Amino acid sequence: MKVMLFARLRDEIGQTFIDIELPEPSNLATLKSIISENYSLLADEIQAGRVLTAINQVLCHDDQSVITSADEVALFPPMTGG
Repeated sequence: MKVMLFARLRDEIGQTFIDIELPEPSNLATLKSIISENYSLLADEIQAGRVLTAINQVLCHDDQSVITSADEVALFPPMTGG
């Protein structure tokens, strides 16, 4: 599964997306766990809840949401205004 990264997350990894091997069907909690195990630079952000997730361009707050390899998943830090 291709997972898109934005803003600070993209900068920390140095890539616009990462490829993750994910059993199907799966959920966001599993995806976040696999990412944390394989990308230590993102682990602290994910575990602290400082990562927002979108599935198919819709913000998702439920880590039990089911995802498949056909879904578009994006991770990004919380937005701030000025």
